Amino acid sequence: MRYEIFGYKIEISKKLESDNIPDDLEQAIKVIKSYGMRAGSTQAQRDAAKKATEARQKLAREKIQNAINLLRLENRKLTNYAIAKESGCSINTIKKYLKEYEREKTQG
Repeated sequence: MRYEIFGYKIEISKKLESDNIPDDLEQAIKVIKSYGMRAGSTQAQRDAAKKATEARQKLAREKIQNAINLLRLENRKLTNYAIAKESGCSINTIKKYLKEYEREKTQG
């Protein structure tokens, strides 16, 4: 039997009759089965997750930029709270992208 748990591959090669399995080994097999028999994510899954993350980030940046533009047109203060309320993004997301924007501005 082969199991993968927490990144380790475990192989039990000795064949035992179900009546002859020691109790501690039987308990260990139950624990291994309950905590994850799944293999790690495939390259396709990692690529799909990366693509989805990039799409979410792009959408958040667009929402924030649109909110900033709208607030400027209305001559309102550009506070994190106002941008968050207008864009629908969280305060933490606003802070994250404004920090990135400031960093790019100073470098470029």
